[in-house]
Amino acid sequence: VEQAKALAPDAPEVAMSFAIQEHYFGWDFAHEERELHAAQEAAPQLAAPHYWLGIMYGLQGRLDEARPFLERFRELEPFNPLAWTAFGWSFFSALRFEEARDSFARALDLDAHVRLALNGFGRSLLMLGDPMAALEPLERLVGVAGRDSSYAVGMWADGLAAAGRAAEARAALESLRVSGSYVSATHVVNAELRLGEREAAFTSLVRAVDERNALAWWWVRHEPGLTPLREDPRFPALAARIVPAR
Repeated sequence: VEQAKALAPDAPEVAMSFAIQEHYFGWDFAHEERELHAAQEAAPQLAAPHYWLGIMYGLQGRLDEARPFLERFRELEPFNPLAWTAFGWSFFSALRFEEARDSFARALDLDAHVRLALNGFGRSLLMLGDPMAALEPLERLVGVAGRDSSYAVGMWADGLAAAGRAAEARAALESLRVSGSYVSATHVVNAELRLGEREAAFTSLVRAVDERNALAWWWVRHEPGLTPLREDPRFPALAARIVPAR
């Protein structure tokens, strides 16, 4: 990305590349914001900067700031399910779970295979206290992503645990542990906590920060399913480690 920046310093795609790195792994949110605004100003008709600005603000719970960018993204790409998906995650982060559910449902009306929307729809139903309904989209997520996907299987295990199917949830998590593939700690922490494995869940969250798992900052700061872990006396020290990589 640094080489691309040197070759094309004003290209909005390059600015977005810097921003997306920060969004997932770098966690320098001021830098992310500057780069995305630069991309949006350089190419106001390009949809992607509006999407990323909206999701950046939305995941931080800054819904009022997210909304105009997501609405503009939807205007530019009216049939892109990611617009409704991004609205869904923004509402989810703001603890507005009914609106999140409805936004994810609209995304799935456009494309029934969007993984982010299947996950969000299922997890919104979990937060609304309807685990039986949540299992259907979470099982579809596994069908789309595959049983070797820790992202899908971990979320499905969370749904199984919420539905009282603890043995199946543990078996799903065990299938990931013995798979030999890398498993992001953020993909299993919710299920571990719901199964009552509080120490394992806290250890997973620590590992997520140690390894700078994608969006680990969001799980630590905003994921509503992990609220009980925030009562742990060790949690403030963990949260203080959400700092820029450089």
